[in-house]
Amino acid sequence: TVDRWRRPLYTYGLLESCIGLYGLLVPILFPLLVPVYQLVWEAFHPSFYLFNLLRFVLAMTVLLIPTTFMGATLPVLASYYAGRQEHSERRIGLLYAFNTTGAVVGTFATGFILLPNLGVQKTTWIAATLNLLLGLTVIWISGQKSRLIGPSMMRTDREPSYAGLEKSEPSFAAMAFTKPQDEQAPGGLVIGLILLAFAISGYTALVYEVVWTRILSLILGSSIYAFSTMLTTFLLGLALGSALFTQILNRIKWPIQVFALVQIGIALACYATATLFEKLPYFFLQALSWGLPTFQDHPDRLITILWFTTAMGVMILPTLLFGGTFPLVVKTYYLHAHRMGKTAGDVYSVNTVGAILGAFLGGFVLIPSLGLEWTLLVTILLNLTLGILLVLATSLRKTSLQRGVSLASILVGLVLAIGLVWIKIPWNPTMMTFNLGIEYPRYLEIIKGLQDRGWGGFKQKMAQSLQVEFYEEGSTATVTVVRDAVGHHYLKNDGRPEGGEPYLRTHVLLAHLPLLLGKEKESALIIGMGTGVTLGSAQQYPLKQLEVVELESAVIRASDYFRNFSQHQMDDPRLKVTVNDGRNHLLVSRETYDTIISQPSFPWLTGVSNLFTQDFFRLGAQRLKDQGIFCQWVSVYGMTQEGFKSVLKAFHSVFPYVMVFDPAPPDIILIGSKTPLEIDLATLEERLKSDPIKRDLDRIGIQTSYDLLATFSLGSNEINGFLGNAVINTDDNAWVEVSGPRDYYTGRINGQPEAIRDTLYNTQRSLENYLANRQDTPPEQMATQMLDLAQAYFRQGNLAYASFYADRSLKLNESAEDHLLMARLL
Repeated sequence: TVDRWRRPLYTYGLLESCIGLYGLLVPILFPLLVPVYQLVWEAFHPSFYLFNLLRFVLAMTVLLIPTTFMGATLPVLASYYAGRQEHSERRIGLLYAFNTTGAVVGTFATGFILLPNLGVQKTTWIAATLNLLLGLTVIWISGQKSRLIGPSMMRTDREPSYAGLEKSEPSFAAMAFTKPQDEQAPGGLVIGLILLAFAISGYTALVYEVVWTRILSLILGSSIYAFSTMLTTFLLGLALGSALFTQILNRIKWPIQVFALVQIGIALACYATATLFEKLPYFFLQALSWGLPTFQDHPDRLITILWFTTAMGVMILPTLLFGGTFPLVVKTYYLHAHRMGKTAGDVYSVNTVGAILGAFLGGFVLIPSLGLEWTLLVTILLNLTLGILLVLATSLRKTSLQRGVSLASILVGLVLAIGLVWIKIPWNPTMMTFNLGIEYPRYLEIIKGLQDRGWGGFKQKMAQSLQVEFYEEGSTATVTVVRDAVGHHYLKNDGRPEGGEPYLRTHVLLAHLPLLLGKEKESALIIGMGTGVTLGSAQQYPLKQLEVVELESAVIRASDYFRNFSQHQMDDPRLKVTVNDGRNHLLVSRETYDTIISQPSFPWLTGVSNLFTQDFFRLGAQRLKDQGIFCQWVSVYGMTQEGFKSVLKAFHSVFPYVMVFDPAPPDIILIGSKTPLEIDLATLEERLKSDPIKRDLDRIGIQTSYDLLATFSLGSNEINGFLGNAVINTDDNAWVEVSGPRDYYTGRINGQPEAIRDTLYNTQRSLENYLANRQDTPPEQMATQMLDLAQAYFRQGNLAYASFYADRSLKLNESAEDHLLMARLL
């Protein structure tokens, strides 16, 4: 075992060095897995759980070596640092606390400092280099120490013996190796029980973390900073709890009983915080309204403070108690094992195994099967039951005081259990999913208008403005269909609007623009089901193959609520629906398509941001057939010009031929191809004669080819001038993901106007440059086309473009209609 190693400090240095070296190799290793992953996908992807289990095994294959080394560092260091010292269990508790504190600093620094400023690759290099330098430094120190004390003083392979120590004078060795006189070593059965209990404790901790993350995402949003806040807070509680319990460890005479009480305390703390969930959005908005006058120049700082405050309100007390369980179990187990390396290794490993099961089952099994509310309630009952059973199991050979404490604990636990069964956690789907993270400026106005009506008034106002008609907690997101006060329906994903009646025009055009332009299409891939509108529009074309990839199966079920206007048919024999991440699908699938339509929302949110990078667009380009077209929806709601330009530049860097369309604010549609894009008016008008296509476009006010082209903004010739020195959004720099939330939270609160569309209007462009056969078109005919286009822009209320194309028509050939239109514009 680790306790028999002669040079644990040297071993620790080797472990840290190996972790660093492996970290430097990770960018090379991951691409090597792609061919294997593709084979696994082809064989097992029809089975959701089997495929995800195998995907887990593949990830474990890559991460097993470094994580094993990481797991080994604590027992090795414990063996060196605490193995021959008095109160070793206390020292190992401090080691765990310091180690977890390092994780807190690392999480915060990575999410808030390193990734935003250096990107993924450089952050990885820094972490790996630090590991390597740490390991080499420790190896050097170990070597220096060996030379100073000589080999005779190094640790031998013999296990420490207690024989004869009681007869000698009290020495340092005697104090180090003599069993504590006031504590009786527990038997093997009790030790097995406490290890099992600690594994269950680790399981419940990670189930809670998964549930808390899902719930807090509904309130704090899904940005990289919000997720960093949640993880930092979780780890902070563990570190503080371990440090706190370690400080009082010597005073605890009955660690097993205290561990049992802590489990009951965890259940009580988790239930207490759960009763506040539905009120958290209200508390957040109230604090925001009170703090904005002070932080009016930097509202993003106030929001960060409120993120941490909210996360701590939910997590800090339970995680403090979870952190305290480690030193308690270490003290109990050490009385049995007598070797600190073995103690730390065994205790740490069983807890980690439980945590792995909790993370996997919580996310993939419990939440999809039971929902967030019942997953939380069942886990609370598990902690409570665990505490009661431990009290019962250790009730023999106790003092009267211990029996009294045990009896009181059992009674309290039973009362709590009965209460939990009969009193459910308050859970209001409307209050939990009304999209605070994206639209809090709107709700701030509601808070201000309530005056002194408080929580009750806010709840009543929300009930009047939103009605939930569909609610399902899937494996990746909470999906809802809500109806607002004016009767509009919205599909929401973790509170984020993904579609609905107000999005109809954009989602219809997401299908028609790529399918009408270019050559006749036979196959199409749609990334994201949404409300099914884009699918329904694509089904109006004579495609031979049509595939939809959707990450969350609950979205597919929710799309049924929009059949009245989406017109999509799930029983279409051409249709194939795949439940998978869109980017992952492009990576593993060997299919190629004439058209790929990608329609995730909000490019700056974690989870969808990697569908707007140069690397993603390269994957898409690899899956396009010759003359294929890639279509990308970009919702610029809350984005700055720099953010939009970063996405557009990433798109243009992959697709040299690009057209930008502006269907309806705040949406932009990008059309890209590796071959030249031209608009053949004759072909376009012929395709628009198809009755299904014509009917579908009629409902969004597009009746002629010019109505369709009146959504055009820019082409490839103008894009370089528009982009300037914009940064390309990549997987490595994650530029939009890290800068977008800051831009959004600052700009929205201060009322900063979105100038993206205005800048598009002001960029010099002309659609005539992209018309097929333009060289052979007489000026009079081109003037008529420009006039028709100007009138279409005018009908859509786009006066800036209408004026531009009317002026262009006048320059080509003056007519009375041109002058009349110019007069109306003026």
